[in-house]
Amino acid sequence: MNQSSNGNQPYTNTSLLKGFFSRTSVLTLTIAMAILTVSIMIRTIVTGFSGSKVNMLSAVYYIFGDNSVSIVNIIFGTIISLISILFFASFLSIYLKAKGHDDDPSATGFSLLVFSSVTYVISVIIILILAFASISVLRYESYQDLKQYDSREFSSVPNDIYTTGNAEYDFINYILFGTFAILLGVGAVRLSLAVKKAAMGEPIANRGGSLLLIGSIGSVALTCITFFIILGNLVIPNLSDDTVLEPSMLLSSILDIIIYAAASAVLYALLFLQSHYSILVSKLYRVPRATSYYASYATNVQPNAVRPLPMPPSNNNVTASPFAANIPQQNRSNPPYSQPYNTQPRQQSVSTQTVQQKPISTTPESSNTDAFTPSAEPAGTAENSEPLNTQ
Repeated sequence: MNQSSNGNQPYTNTSLLKGFFSRTSVLTLTIAMAILTVSIMIRTIVTGFSGSKVNMLSAVYYIFGDNSVSIVNIIFGTIISLISILFFASFLSIYLKAKGHDDDPSATGFSLLVFSSVTYVISVIIILILAFASISVLRYESYQDLKQYDSREFSSVPNDIYTTGNAEYDFINYILFGTFAILLGVGAVRLSLAVKKAAMGEPIANRGGSLLLIGSIGSVALTCITFFIILGNLVIPNLSDDTVLEPSMLLSSILDIIIYAAASAVLYALLFLQSHYSILVSKLYRVPRATSYYASYATNVQPNAVRPLPMPPSNNNVTASPFAANIPQQNRSNPPYSQPYNTQPRQQSVSTQTVQQKPISTTPESSNTDAFTPSAEPAGTAENSEPLNTQ
């Protein structure tokens, strides 16, 4: 189990994950995902019965014929609804397990989250390919309609003609939505795998967090813009003399507003959770510096450098002798800081040299000899000394 020394108090992966996923923001994410799931299911039913075409699925309509519009809408709507249900179930399982009294977090919820993220990425790639193919189909169908158009019978061009400007607008939208959606999905797969492994005892990691953060920021910006555009079209519609307001179109517009509002709430909750999770991981692996930069700059010492040791105390036995001035000062330079000072072996060597070099006098010494003469002379003074003559 991973442990953190934050505040000198150890924490395990279990306590960290349970505390993080028991937040109110996780509950907000779960509720917003539930609203999004219900809205998508209702939208699927409405488009299935009304038979209204979706521009992103025009390529599928063209392959299977115009009679397959309702079936195609129901199939794709059901797939998207199932993915939303999987995400809702995984978030709900993780939150309930974190709020429970069990010590271990929910491995089942994280496994379901990984499966949901992988399914989401695959579905986004398939729908994105069909959306790009639908642009060419719509341009071809509009070109065929313009060939059959007779200006003598119609005073103006029909409003449902798919022009080049519409194709460029849809192409840019698909590029933006697809890029951020794929980044969001790949980041969710990697991060959910990392959290699942952390719940099973491995160190906590933030793999895929940057991709999830970028995807969340871009997606929430696009969904918010689309929400306001759809809301403006509902409040201030483009009416003409032959406009007919059908109940199915009105209900679809209302459901689109709810879907984009719920999707914005889900993405914002993901962005909030990811940012806080990144802060949590950075605090866990933050290593305190031994010496701050400003302190090392003020003292002109590099951080973590070896500080010089104080000078060793002088030898009282040597300095007290009057012959201390004649001692040759060897090795005046300071010894390395890594080696301790040791003066005891030095004294022993001096005493040994003095005993060996001192001349032996056969003349008896006088009793008036200076009592201050040391018993052992330092090295280097015995050669110059003469035997005392008391005669």
